[in-house]
Amino acid sequence: MSLYFVIPFLALLAIFQATAAPQIRIANGTLNLLLLCVMLWEQIEARGEGYVWAFIGGVVLDLISGGPFGGSILALLAATFLANRLGGGLFRDRLLLPLVAAVAGTFAYNGVYLILLRIFSVPVNLVDALVQVVLPSALLNVLASPIVARLMLALYRRVKPVGAVW
Repeated sequence: MSLYFVIPFLALLAIFQATAAPQIRIANGTLNLLLLCVMLWEQIEARGEGYVWAFIGGVVLDLISGGPFGGSILALLAATFLANRLGGGLFRDRLLLPLVAAVAGTFAYNGVYLILLRIFSVPVNLVDALVQVVLPSALLNVLASPIVARLMLALYRRVKPVGAVW
């Protein structure tokens, strides 16, 4: 997909992630729409575009958030790698794949981010973070993934129409 579309799209998602998404919460967990879109795109496309999306989205999110720079980039890249390993390109054939990817990707994203916070000497209780943040976030992401998956599939069909067969 053209970067002229991808960069503004991911910038809007990152702005939503930093401003509005914290208002959508269960316990301390929040919806991570940027994570879902990046992982689902990698599962739909499976040509490595998800990694580009993860890098661009991570840069924008790191620029507007208060976390360590590079944390979102590495966390999104780890989740995208996991989404690809779970079945990149098979999304159109499997119903449960987006749900499994949402759970696994949430754990990968938050796990990498928590490790980076510990490396940068931010005091984080890993057990509390897992129970109070990661599990509720995984639940929210699983609940949102069927809707986001349909929207991403519609976007894919719009920008990558089926070619003519001779």
